[in-house]
Amino acid sequence: MKWGIFQAHFIQYIQKFHNTQKGDALWIQSQCGQDTYTYVKKIFQNLSLQVPLIRISLPFSSPYPYPLLRKIFSSLPLHPAISLKDPASFYSYFLKSQFSHCLEDFQPLSTILGFSKPSPSLPLLPPKEWRNYIATLALRFLKRFFYLHPAILYIQDLLLEDGESLSVLRHLLENIKNFPCLLLLQGENPPPFPLSPILEFPSLSKEEISQQVQKLFGVPPAEEFLTWLQSLECRSSFFLKQLLWHLKENDLLSLKQEVSLLKSPLFLSEVAILSARLDLLSQEEKETLQLAVVLGCEGEMQLLEKILPNRRKMFFQLAAKDFLSIEKESYLLPHQIAKVVEASLAESRKQQLHFQIAQSLERKAPLEVVAYYYIRSGDREKRKEYLQKLAKFRENQCLFAEAAHLYHLLLEELPEESGEWFSTKQKVIQVLTH
Repeated sequence: MKWGIFQAHFIQYIQKFHNTQKGDALWIQSQCGQDTYTYVKKIFQNLSLQVPLIRISLPFSSPYPYPLLRKIFSSLPLHPAISLKDPASFYSYFLKSQFSHCLEDFQPLSTILGFSKPSPSLPLLPPKEWRNYIATLALRFLKRFFYLHPAILYIQDLLLEDGESLSVLRHLLENIKNFPCLLLLQGENPPPFPLSPILEFPSLSKEEISQQVQKLFGVPPAEEFLTWLQSLECRSSFFLKQLLWHLKENDLLSLKQEVSLLKSPLFLSEVAILSARLDLLSQEEKETLQLAVVLGCEGEMQLLEKILPNRRKMFFQLAAKDFLSIEKESYLLPHQIAKVVEASLAESRKQQLHFQIAQSLERKAPLEVVAYYYIRSGDREKRKEYLQKLAKFRENQCLFAEAAHLYHLLLEELPEESGEWFSTKQKVIQVLTH
C-alpha cells in the first residue's frame, strides 16, 4: 500500500469516528509499534481533533494477570479533563461518582487491577466464567467512562501468544459498537480474529529514507545508495536505523561528502542484523541489555543502576546507538531487540538475572513481582517459598486455574509422597473444584 492511499484511508476512518462518535476498531499491521504511534500522533496533531489519543504500550513480559486491562485502566487518568495523582485514585473517584449504588459489584475487578486487596466475598466461579465476569465488569466501567469522555485507544505491540490480553480484546471488540471508543490495534502479523478493515503500514518513502540517513550521518545519501535502500522496502524507521548502524559498524559505508555503499551486506533480515549488532557490543553493554529485557523492556533506570552500579553513562551510549530510548529517568527497549536478546540468553544466565532482580525487589515490590522473579530463578528454596505464596494469593483473587498451576509446580519441587506433597496435592484438587 502506498503512503497516500494508507493516509487517506486512515484519516477517513479517524474522521468518521470523530463525526459520528460510534465505536469501532482498526487493525494496523506494521513492524514497529513506536514508529506507527509517531505517525498516528502526527496525524492527530494535524487534524486538531477534540478527542484524546490514549496510548497503550504492552510490556514484553509481565508478572501480573490481565496485563492489557491493567495498562488500559492505568492510562485512563491521562485524559486531559481529569487530573488525579495516580490510576488507583482515578479508579476510586470514578467508581464512587458513577456506580455509588453498586460499589461492591466491582470488587473482583478492583482486585485484578491491583487497586484493592482480595476480599473473602469474591464470587467462586470456574476459570472461564471468572474471565467472562471480569471482562463484563471492565466493559461496564469502560462503557460509562467513554460515554462521558470519548477517546481513541492506540494499543501497540500486540503479541499473538498473549492469550489473556487477546481474550480481553475479543470482549472489547464484541461490544465496541455500544460506546464511543475507537480502537487502533497494532501488531506485526494479521489479527488473530475476524476484523476489518486491516491497514498494512507502507514502506518508507524515498524522502523519509534520505532524511534518516542525513540525520544519522550528517551528510546526504548518494543517489545509488538511496535507490538501493528504497529497493529493500523498509516498513519501519526502526529497521532502517538498525540497518544503517550495521553497515557503518562493519565498515561497509563511505562517509565523505555523501553516504555511499562500499559493499553489500551478507544478510538483510531484521533478526540477523540485530544479532550482528549485539555481537559487537562489549560484555558490560550486553549485560545491561540482558537485564533490561528480563525486567520487561521498560522501567526505571534507578532499578537497573541498583543491580548494575556505575552504568549510567553506558545507558546513554546504548541509547545513542538506538538500542533503547531514555525519557527522563525511564528506559524503553524495543520488542524487536528484546526478542533477539532473550533468544541469545542461556537458561543459567536467565536464572541468575531473575535471582538478582528478586533480591533487589524483595522488600519493596508487590508479592506478585517478587514471586515472578524468584520462581524463575535457580534458587530452589526461594522458588518453593514463592510458589506457595503466589498460589495462595491467586486463590484469594479467585484465579483458580492459575493457583492450581502454581500448586502443581510446587508439587514437582517436593519429595514425592511426603506430608507436604500430599497436602499440596489436596490443594490442587480444592482450587479446581472449590
